[in-house]
Formats: sequence, structure tokens, C-alpha cells
Amino acid sequence: MKRYYLFLLFFFPFFLNAQVIIQGTVKDLTNNEPLIGAFITLKGTTYVAVSDTKGAYYIITPAPKEPQKYILVISHMGYRDKFEVVDVLPIDDGETIFKDFTLEPDPLTLKDVTVTANKVEEELQDVPIAATVLDANNLEKRTVSNTEEAFQSVPNLVTDAYLPSRSTFSLRGLASDFTNIGVENSVGLYIDDVYYSRSFNFNQTLMDIQRVEVLRGPQGTLFGKNTVGGVLHIITEKPKFGNYGAIELNAGNFQYLQTRAKANVELVPDKLAMRVSGAFRKRDGWLLERNKDVADQNGTLFYGGRLSLLAKPSDRVEIFLSGNYTTDEKADFTIDYKVPDDSINRLPVEPDQTDHFDRKVNQNEKDVFFNRESYGAMGRVDIKLDEIHTFSSISAYNRSTSAFLRDFDATTVNGGVFGKDSGIETFSQELRISTPRKNRKLFYIAGLYFLKEKITNRDTLAAKEGIAPVWEALYGSVGIPVDLPDTYLEAAQNGSVINSSSYAAYLGGSYEITSRVRINAGLRYTYETKDIEYWQRCFNCTPAFPPGFPVTGSPFMDFVAPPVASEAAPLQKDTINSVLTYNFGMDFKTTDNVLLYINFSRGFKASGFNVGLTPSANFERAALLFKPEFINSYEVGLKLRSNNRYQFNAAAFVTDFRNKQEVVAAGSRISVENANAVQGQGIELEFTGIWSRFFRTEVALGALNLKYQDFPFDDPNDLLPPFDQINLSGNRAFKAPDATFKLAPEIHTNIGHELKLMIRGDLNYVGRVYNDIFNTKSLSRDPSTVLNARLQISTKHERFSLALWGKNLTNTTYIQHAWTFIFGDHVAVNRPEWSVLNCGLIFIKTAISDLVAI
Repeated sequence: MKRYYLFLLFFFPFFLNAQVIIQGTVKDLTNNEPLIGAFITLKGTTYVAVSDTKGAYYIITPAPKEPQKYILVISHMGYRDKFEVVDVLPIDDGETIFKDFTLEPDPLTLKDVTVTANKVEEELQDVPIAATVLDANNLEKRTVSNTEEAFQSVPNLVTDAYLPSRSTFSLRGLASDFTNIGVENSVGLYIDDVYYSRSFNFNQTLMDIQRVEVLRGPQGTLFGKNTVGGVLHIITEKPKFGNYGAIELNAGNFQYLQTRAKANVELVPDKLAMRVSGAFRKRDGWLLERNKDVADQNGTLFYGGRLSLLAKPSDRVEIFLSGNYTTDEKADFTIDYKVPDDSINRLPVEPDQTDHFDRKVNQNEKDVFFNRESYGAMGRVDIKLDEIHTFSSISAYNRSTSAFLRDFDATTVNGGVFGKDSGIETFSQELRISTPRKNRKLFYIAGLYFLKEKITNRDTLAAKEGIAPVWEALYGSVGIPVDLPDTYLEAAQNGSVINSSSYAAYLGGSYEITSRVRINAGLRYTYETKDIEYWQRCFNCTPAFPPGFPVTGSPFMDFVAPPVASEAAPLQKDTINSVLTYNFGMDFKTTDNVLLYINFSRGFKASGFNVGLTPSANFERAALLFKPEFINSYEVGLKLRSNNRYQFNAAAFVTDFRNKQEVVAAGSRISVENANAVQGQGIELEFTGIWSRFFRTEVALGALNLKYQDFPFDDPNDLLPPFDQINLSGNRAFKAPDATFKLAPEIHTNIGHELKLMIRGDLNYVGRVYNDIFNTKSLSRDPSTVLNARLQISTKHERFSLALWGKNLTNTTYIQHAWTFIFGDHVAVNRPEWSVLNCGLIFIKTAISDLVAI
């Protein structure tokens, strides 16, 4: 009964006097999305309301004794203030006046940016972590189509891929090679708080994205294992309580066609909403395939969709369900043969077939293919236990398969083919309880996490008569003459199944010592079990020499893949990781707009198994178990905002690695080795400035110096034991750029009263990147600059827009990925000029608001 007495005491004055209620919603004019935290003020009074998560507000005011004109002031950071006159009459006593408002973004004000670095929503400038956030509007301006493109504007981050399922994300020089699925990522990959341990099911065409977050530096306390480099988090749009939709069409050169669409439907007012989104993408290959028999498989063919539901059975409970399906049925031929540094063509190819920069390839295998299929579902329940505590449960299931067959030598020589068939199936469950962080003296978050994963892989390699001279030369180099038949053919295949279970408990939080000084700390315990079943077999591998001879005379048995166990009785190994990771730091707000912070964090990446074809018949070396890696990171940072028009963020860091895992592709084998010590330091600077109503710029600079301090292992170029030991101390780390620089100027102007014009450029510079641990310069990415641009005309409220955009306008060419083997080098170059300015690409976007039925 006490609560009712309080209610009566609070509202009793209104019952004694006549009253009027003014209520409605506040939304973004450009996209009809509700605005949270908008202030609605009755000018000249103390009556103020703040819009809630639905954009809804209400004000209770005394009814006038004579007609009055009330002035409502609606304001929100990053939007122009709006003034609205409301006529209130004495006869309105006890009535409700409904007033909905839309606010137009203010081009002279920076919007607040939301980030979930602490797994609760906060303003970016208040979070003591080096982070970059790109919202949907920014992604559209940059003409982002897939995951790989979304991160190209982030300092000290490099992305590349030679197949959609074989992508690399390198953050602060910490990357994982995608050629070996037994190696987990060094950068944590998340979609809607759900973890993806491998990049081959993460790099996809983006659909209906709210924002992309990049958290740099180890994030192991809250996000868990394999986040030594940081976290890449994609957050999709959730259903809203309203009816609207949008469709986007792209068409351009290389027979490019892409369409993306979304629709939002309110099924039950303020209780249940549904959102549907989908995408289709088709394009011819941008490397010309001279062999017309296989040219049809050179290109892109993608389609997929997502269905999500949002239910709010009460003010304290929110349920979010989402399911997705995507598939790729083609992939670009991006691999080309390169003459080795010694200029000796080990394969008998013509000189005009060895220029990897001409973007022309020769492949003689006809039955090549690529396909990838991914699907999954997740459910999230958030329950407000009280005014402070929120309990969250996140459950997810995902399954992905990928298979391809490619010409192994990438020449007209009948050298061989390579195929890979991989699959990953995961289930995860997270339970956590948290408090808000903003305006709280004590913030904390605690949780439990479980991940179960099954990974399957099968590699197949066949060598044919075109590669026989290479094998004969290798035998000759060790003084053993071998004469292979003109009909030479050998093949090898391996198979592996990895099962892992991971359990974790974590606690993180912060405490305000004073109103401006805060201590931050976190602790996470992870226990993980992992086991493998592995086998390897050789087909048509016939020894030419008797037992006891140094070699068998069968190239595959000697150099590539001798038999190891069998599919019926596989080799079995297991490993356990039991690790404590933690972080500690402080932040100091010198003013309301300046934040200084210092952090220490320790992270780890789990041990694993090498699942590539191995040239060792020794059971102890086959399916080699490599050790977990550990990192200590020290970071200081500054975050500053001035006048709500200029924003500057800076971070400097020192990285100290132990047992860094590296994939070594050289000689005749692929192995996973641990670098004993890797150290380095770097800086990151980001600036956004609104110089006038018509001009703004975004700048990002990264500098990095990450090197191996102690990295000994067997020389992979030695064909026969005993193997020499080499040490790569002093070499730059794999995929660690020495510098990155991003510049994006943007011009806005009005065309008459109803149209707007935007012109934007995106300049992306990346310094030298070594694509192998040996720092082979001819295989590295040379310092290069790529220029993209976009010209867009839209209606005043951006309900309709027409844009022309181009990428790599200067047609810069660089090697994005490369490796070397005994028969030669392979490289994958970047995408060529792809521009409407020369080829007539047209981009059309229409937005349909207030869509009642779909």
C-alpha cells in the first residue's frame, strides 16, 4: 500500500488543479528511427521530459484558465533544435494532446557515438579503450558492401582475402593466417555479441547493419580468449515498433549487380515487432581468366537473409530472436603464379604468363568450384531485475561449410589441383548481470560463458606430369637421381576433426574515487579442452627405392604427405588450457570533454593443432600441437571533444608477446610454429572535424613497429634431416604494417530547397606489409594508396538518393597475400579500378516510411 500513498502524494496537486497531458514520440527525420534521450521542454517553465527507448515522452502541465500558446523546445545532441507551438484551451482539461516530432541532424554538431566495449552501451568518449565506431550512415558514405571493406578505415588494421572464406584481419600487427583452420583468430570476431572463432564464416556481404565497433588491444577479460589483437563487433539493426522499409540497388562494371532490402513491421503495438532483411550480389571476376572453360566460375554470386523478432512482454523484459542464412556459389580467381626471386621458372610457363600485375590468369583445370553456406540462430533475453541490475542471457547456434577446388599451380601447366572442404559448428551460452556505467560510482558486470565447437577439415592435393621436372630437380639437388614417368600422378589427402569445449567466468567493473577519477579492473578464468582425430593418406605413391634408403623416390611420400594413421584408426591428441587473464587501469576526466586513461591487460590465445598436410611420418610431429600464446599490453590514451565540432582520440601502446603462433608456408610444407618472443610499440590518432556547414574531415593515423625477438625453428627449405636451425630475430611480424593513414574529406551543399549534394573521398594508405615471416620483399605489399569516392544527390530528408561511386580510382596494384613453395611463388593482387566515373555504375536507394503492410 505504501507505493500507492506515495503515488497519491506525488500527483495530488494535479488532481486539485486541472491538467493537460502532452505526449508523443521523437524520431530521426532521415530514417524514422526513435531518438533516445531527447529533451522536450515547455519553454518558460520547469516542465521537462526525456524520450525513452521508443522515443516516447509525456509532459503533465496545469490546464490554462484561458487559451494559451505553449512553446515546446525539442533538442538532442547532434540534431537541430525544434520549436513547436501548441495551442491549449481551457476545454482541454483532462485531455491528452498528441504531438510527434522529427529532428533533422545538425551538420555543425557531432553526434554521440554508442559503443559496447564494456558490454553495456556507453558514449565512445567516456570509454577508456582505443576504439573506432562506424554507424550505418558512415558505412553508406564509404560504400561498404562486405565485412572486409567495413574495417579498412581503422588505424593499424589491415584486411585481405584470396577467397571470401579465406580472409585475414590484422589489428595492431596481430593476425591469423587463414590457410590453416586449426589456428584460431588473434582478433575476436563477434556479431550481436556472438563469438565466431574462424574468419571463413565471418566475412560476408553486410545486411541491415546498425554499427561496426573495433576495440583495439587485448579484450580478454570481458570478450574472452583469442582477442589478443582486439575485437571486431558487428551489430545488426533490431526490430523497431513502427512500419517502414528500404531498398537499395547497385549496378556497375564487371557486370556488377547488388540489391539489399529491409522491412520493419510492428505486429503488436509496443509489444512485438519483426524485421526482415536480405541481399543479393553478383559480379564477374576482376582477374581475367584466359581459359574460357573455367571463366564462368570466376566471379561472385551471393545471396542471404535475416529474420528477427523483438518482443517486450513488459517494461522489464525484452526478448530478441534472430535467424540468418547466407550462401556463396562463386569466388574470384585471385591467385596467380609469380616467377621466384632467383628468376628461375621451375614450371615450364611462357614469359607472358608470369606477370602477376596484369590481372590475367591461366588455369587449365576445368572442374574448379567454390561454395560456402552459413546459417544460424540466436536468442537474447534481457530482464531488468530492479532499477540498477540487468540480467542477460545470450544463446546461439551457428553452422558453416566451405568447399573449393582450384588449379594448384595457377598456370597452363598441368601441374595439379588443390581442394579444401571445411566445416564449423558452434553452440554458445552466456549469462551475465550488469549495472549501468554512466553516472554510477560503482559499475560492475559478471558472467558465465560456455562454448562448444566442432571443426572438420579435409585437404586434397594432386600433382600431375607438369610438376615432375620440379621433383626431379629437387632429388638432384641432394645427389639422388630420380626419373619420373611421363604419366606421373600422385595425390594426398588428410582429414581432421577437432572438438573443443570452453568454460569461462568473468568479473569486471570500475569505481569512482572522485567525480573525475575512476579505477577500472577485470578478471577472467578460462578452462578449455580440445582434442583432434587426424589421418593422412597417399594415393599412387609407389616407392622407387628399397627400405633404408634416404628417400623413397615417391615425391609425395618424401616431401609432401606420407601416410599417417588411417581414417578408420586416426591419430588422436588432446590439450587443456587453464588460464587467468586480467586488466587494470585508471581514467581521469580533466574536464567534461577531456579523458585521460592508462591500461594494462593480459590476454591469451588457446593452443591448437596443425591440420595442414604434413611431410612428417613421425606421429609426434604430425598434427603438431602448438602452444598457447600470451600477451601483455600497456596503453595510454587521450580522448577530447571541443565545441561538439571537433573530436581527437589518441593512444600509444607497447606489446609484449610470448609463444606467438605463426603459420609457416614454405618449401614443401605448411606448419604452425611458436615465436618465443615478439615485441613492439605503436600509436593511433583519430580526428573528426566539422569545419563548416558544408565541409568536414575524418583522419586516422597508425604507426607500428612489431618484430620477432626470438623465433627459432627448423629450416623449411631443408629437404632431408638433419634440419638446420634458423632464427628470425629482428624480422617484422607477419601482416604488421609499419604505417596506415586514412583521410576522408566530405562536402555538403543544398541544391535548391528539396535536394542535397554530398561529395566524399576516402584515401587509404598502407605502408609495407610482409606476407610471410621471412620478410620476403618481393612477396610483400608495397606501400600503396587507394582512393575511393562517392557523389550523392538525395532529397532533403534523404528518403530517396542517387549516388555515383568508385573504388581504387587510381588503379593501384599491390600484393595483398602471397606464399612460396618449392615449385614457385603464388600471389593474390587487389581489386582493380571499379568506378562509375569510367564505367557508368549507377547507385539507387529508395526509402519507404510508414509502410503499413508488406
